[in-house]
Amino acid sequence: MDIRQRVKNLVDIMNEHDLGELEIEDTDLKVKICRSPEGMFMPSLESDELSSESESHPETTTMELCSPLVGIFHFYSKGKDIPFVKAGSIIQPSQVLGQVRVMDIDNEIRAMISGVITEILVKDGQPVEYDQPLFLIEPS
Repeated sequence: MDIRQRVKNLVDIMNEHDLGELEIEDTDLKVKICRSPEGMFMPSLESDELSSESESHPETTTMELCSPLVGIFHFYSKGKDIPFVKAGSIIQPSQVLGQVRVMDIDNEIRAMISGVITEILVKDGQPVEYDQPLFLIEPS
């Protein structure tokens, strides 16, 4: 099983048991996953397997930023024509990436890591579900 699948399985376990933090250490892998108040996961990986993979063929890891709420996703702040981010935007922790509107209340979706938005998976005004992927981010 590759490292991404192993981390995904750990995230699934966290969701299943509603855990706020999980840390696993094995002979070739050390993973710590923390859930932020917004519901996003931020894996921290240290692995012999990961370093040998990157040496043999450089491969970037993209992370999904998922919706912490059910509501309507918006790229723009009320009354503004400029989107919070677009594909290719460089982001920093705590930066607002969008909003999920629930019962006329705008809830900001913030970045938990620095990186680059590689893909936006939803459209402005689209209904989103809890834990639905909104963005793909390449961590820096």
